Amino acid sequence: MKEELTESTKKRKREIQDLEIERETRRKLQDEVTEQKAALTAMKQGKFMLVLIDADAQTNLFHDDYLTGGVEGGQAAANALIEKVHEHLINGLGATVEKTKALPIMIKAYANLQGLSKFCVRDQRLSSPAALSSFWIGFSRSSPLVDFVNVGSGKEEADNKLRQVLDFYIHNPQCIHIMLICCHDAGYVPVLRPYSTQKMLSQKITLVSTGGIYPSMAKLGFRSTTIFEPLFSAKGSSQIGNQPPVGHIPQPLATSHLQDQHRPAPVATSQLKAEDHTQASSAESAIGHRQSSPTSTSLRTEFPIPRPFGKETFVANSDRLRPVLRNSAGKRVDKKLPFGIYDEQVQKIRSLNLCSWHYLRSDHNTSNCRRSHDAYPRPLSSDDYDALWLVTRIGFCNRMKAEGDCDDDQCIYGHGLVET
Repeated sequence: MKEELTESTKKRKREIQDLEIERETRRKLQDEVTEQKAALTAMKQGKFMLVLIDADAQTNLFHDDYLTGGVEGGQAAANALIEKVHEHLINGLGATVEKTKALPIMIKAYANLQGLSKFCVRDQRLSSPAALSSFWIGFSRSSPLVDFVNVGSGKEEADNKLRQVLDFYIHNPQCIHIMLICCHDAGYVPVLRPYSTQKMLSQKITLVSTGGIYPSMAKLGFRSTTIFEPLFSAKGSSQIGNQPPVGHIPQPLATSHLQDQHRPAPVATSQLKAEDHTQASSAESAIGHRQSSPTSTSLRTEFPIPRPFGKETFVANSDRLRPVLRNSAGKRVDKKLPFGIYDEQVQKIRSLNLCSWHYLRSDHNTSNCRRSHDAYPRPLSSDDYDALWLVTRIGFCNRMKAEGDCDDDQCIYGHGLVET
């Protein structure tokens, strides 16, 4: 009897111990659930939207109304950008107005400030380099989550920064969506391609057009929008679509040095009416930059073409350059060509690095020309001729720049306006 009682007492003690263990385990589980709920709540409250801007590209410069406004202009640009993001959230992504207003918008813009300032002054968009600094100061002051980052000089510094930041945030569950303002540069295509094949990641990206989306980037299938275009590209076309207008070549602005013969291209000249009396603005040459672009080979070799010596021997079809066209105001205009700068025909001919003078105009007898004179048969076909002519007109006519006019009926360079 005594042994049974002892055994019963031991059993009861074990049961009590088990109950205590279960009670402690339950408390721990409850604490973990509480912590996880708190973490989930914090994560929901910490959600944000990200906008990444490659501000080193001409097409991604803000409209002059903002750019020339100093600190106040920068603040206004940032506020307008945020308003457009809200608009896209509601109309493009289906978010409610209440959720949109409560969602923080993080904006990061990257550029070489010194190079960008020099370009804006040279292009007569700003009166001094300090004016651009004031703009970006105002831009950054507009909100604690809005930043301009001066990446300094160096090839693709802005690109590399943007790519790494994108890779960091796209896997962050608190970052619910990313808007990319870098659609001018095919160098981003290899970076974006892996995301396009993963549904969860591809749905987190919207490509923002500021004047066109590079065709190979558009083919990746990401969501895109054109509603931001009025905020950018003060000079040039307001055309909307995936193919930028003729002459509108988004290019980096900071590192190249221009030489007299090969002048920068007019911006969006295909959209300028022949009656327009104003000179198109110029885009900086992209020598030695954007190596990841499909056209990087030709960009690396776009050196000035020295004039030949002595009497010229004209190529058989050089008469395609004639006649000199003028508008009603007497201004010279360029012939309208059947291609856009991103067309396959143009990219093919551009990749050959042909000497434009040799293939469009006359024998090129200078020894220091760095372009090819025998890589392709002469004379060129009509399509190849026009494609090379379009590329060559990226260079602005030096005589037009110096004298305000050019009467050379076989000038191969651009003159600022294109016939309608």
